[in-house]
Amino acid sequence: MARPGLNLPPVPPPLAEPDASDAFAAWRAWLAVERRVSPHTLAAYARDLAAFFAFLAGHLGKPAGLGDLAALRTADFRAWLAIRHRQKLSVVSSARALSVVRGFFRWLDRRRLAHNPNLAALRTPKQPKSVPKPLAVADAEATVEGIGDFAAAPWLAARDVAVLTLLYGAGLRIDEALSLDRRVLPLGETLEVLSANAPFLLDLIDLNGMNEVAARLIVLHDSRR
Repeated sequence: MARPGLNLPPVPPPLAEPDASDAFAAWRAWLAVERRVSPHTLAAYARDLAAFFAFLAGHLGKPAGLGDLAALRTADFRAWLAIRHRQKLSVVSSARALSVVRGFFRWLDRRRLAHNPNLAALRTPKQPKSVPKPLAVADAEATVEGIGDFAAAPWLAARDVAVLTLLYGAGLRIDEALSLDRRVLPLGETLEVLSANAPFLLDLIDLNGMNEVAARLIVLHDSRR
C-alpha cells in the first residue's frame, strides 16, 4: 500500500485484482520516495504500467492478480508488444514501456510478491539509430544556466558551467575541451585550441554574436595536419 499522506500525481487505478492494485500503489510510492523520480517521470511510468494491466485484462479475460503475473509466459509478453506495434506506437515508446514493466517485476520479485523468469527471455525492441541533434540556442543557454544547480559544491558548479560554455561557445568536442590544461594560462585576447573541426568552426565564428568567454576562442588549429 502507498504510504498515508504521500502526495503522488493522480493516475487512474489499474484494471487489476486488489492484490496487484495494492502492489501498483506501493511501487509508485517506492519510486517517489526511494528512487526520487520526478512527478513527470512517475506519471509516465504509471501510465505505461496501467496500460500493461489493461492489456492483460483483455488478454486473460479478467483483471490480473499477482498469481496471474507470476504465470505469464514469454508469449504473453510478446503479444503485448505486438498489440503496441499494431497500435503504431513508436519503438522508443515500447522500449520504455518494457523497461517499466521489467522494473515492476523486479520490484515484485525482490519483495517476494511474484516471480516470473519468462520476462528475461524477451528482447527489447531494437531502436533506430539517429544522429544527435544540436540544442537550440534557448535550450543551450538554459542548460548552461541550470547545470550548476546539480553540483555538490560551488567550485564544481563553476567548473560545470565553464565546461558547457566552452563546448557550446566554441563547438568543441568534450575530449578537446578536457585536453586544455594550465599551460594555456594566463589567458590573453585569444586561446589556441587544437580541433579536427577547425575549418568548419572558423567559418561559423562571429565575434559580434559570441559571449565574453567564447569570444576568446578564435585561434583554431586543424589537428589533422
